[in-house]
Amino acid sequence: LPITASGSTPGVAKALKQAAELALFDFDNPSVSLVPKDTKGTPDGARAAAQSAIQDGAELIIGPLFAGEVSGAAPVARQSNIPMVAFSSDQKVAGGGVYLLSFLAGRDVPRIVSFALSRGKRNFALLVPQSPYGRLAEEAFARSVGRDGGQAVVRASFPPNDANAMLGPVRQVANAMKAGQVDALFLPAAPDDLQSLAPL
Repeated sequence: LPITASGSTPGVAKALKQAAELALFDFDNPSVSLVPKDTKGTPDGARAAAQSAIQDGAELIIGPLFAGEVSGAAPVARQSNIPMVAFSSDQKVAGGGVYLLSFLAGRDVPRIVSFALSRGKRNFALLVPQSPYGRLAEEAFARSVGRDGGQAVVRASFPPNDANAMLGPVRQVANAMKAGQVDALFLPAAPDDLQSLAPL
């Protein structure tokens, strides 16, 4: 887990660690032990954490959290034939003994597009975060909307967690909506970003 990573990530790491400890307590099997390792939130840190875990005799690696970390740790785990259950939502890092226990980004997008199209919505505006999740969601959207007969009329992207930088992209989308060019908005954003975007 990214225990000493930057930003709010250590809070997520702490919550995941506590959840694992609680699950282990409920499992109540003295022959199973949990040995936390710090990935520092980086691919190199994850690689070192996986090596340390394997040297300590790990039979299963739970984590890492982010796709970059999984890419760093996966070759080490594969080389030792140790399965890894990661929390990343990027399915590109899965396979070869790496399994994902997460919400897979983009899986819900075809249903969202299909629902909008069933309600007569054909002209979409995209307002997507400049993040790996935003790119995955946008790719899934493009595949779905093109296949089902809709079109993306306007596309804008915004840097996450920066309310000031969101204003320009929001204006671009809002102008297209006011001009009647758009009848649906695709906005795959996190709750924190939505709180900043909604008033704009």
